[in-house]
Parts: sequence; C-alpha cells; structure tokens
Amino acid sequence: MCQEKNICFVFLPSNSTHLTQPLDVAYFRPMKIAWRNILLEWKKKDGKKESCVPKGCFRKLLKKLIEELHKNAKKNILAGFRKTGINPIDQNQVLNRLPVEDCEEEVEKSILDLLKELRYGTTTVKQSTRKRKLNVIAGRSVGDGTEVKNSRDYDEIEDI
Repeated sequence: MCQEKNICFVFLPSNSTHLTQPLDVAYFRPMKIAWRNILLEWKKKDGKKESCVPKGCFRKLLKKLIEELHKNAKKNILAGFRKTGINPIDQNQVLNRLPVEDCEEEVEKSILDLLKELRYGTTTVKQSTRKRKLNVIAGRSVGDGTEVKNSRDYDEIEDI
C-alpha cells in the first residue's frame, strides 16, 4: 500500500529527532511552551496553595491547552514539514539548524577540567569494608544466637 502511494520509510540518525521530526520541531515544542504558560498562569491565580494540579482542575487546564493549540495546529504541522526539509525536500533546512559555534574551546575546557579532576581529585572515595556473611538457619531469628559458624555447629543445632 505504501509503494502504491509512493511513500518511503527513512530511518533518522540517532539523537537528531529534535531537528528532523516535524511534530517535535513544530508541534510538541510549542505545546510544551503553552502548557508551561498555562500552568504558570494557574499557579499565580488558583493554584497558589496547591503543590500539584488537582484532578478536577487538570481537565480544565488541558482543555485550555487543546484550545490554544487548535488555533495554529494546521499551520504549525505544515511548517514542521517545511522546517525539517521534508516537504519540499531541502537538506539545508536541517543543516542550517545545527550549532555552528566553535566547539574546539569547549572540548579543550572539558579535557582540562577532567585532567584537573584526575590530578587533584574532587571527592574522597571511601574504601568499602567487606561485610561478614551471616549463616542463619531458615526459620530462626538472627538475634537469638543461632548463627551457624561452621558445619559442626549446624549439626549441633539440628540435634536440638
């Protein structure tokens, strides 16, 4: 059916969906921003004394979010396909959104920080102490002196 409609499946490079998936780019991001704004507005007014959103209030806030998104949903979805270079096909759309800053300085700083940490240390590591194994017969309490020290003790306890 996909071949009849000239639909091809393409695997996206890992860790690139924030740049290459239309819904991530143009729909979910604005949705997250709108949801944060709605929650912030609610927190300033009705939710001043609430630590979380009550069930009864959640439905109203969600409806507000859906109404907010519905205003530009079609336009945002189409813009997402355009911005990710899917329709019309344009690889430069994605390439232009890649960070262009000079990361050489950041790499140098990261390496220097790592070397300083390895040389001078930042945390003290506590030596782990080996724990003693308790041999206790099933059904006996640990604190009633019934720990089994060796197999001979085990035989004596069985005779009791």
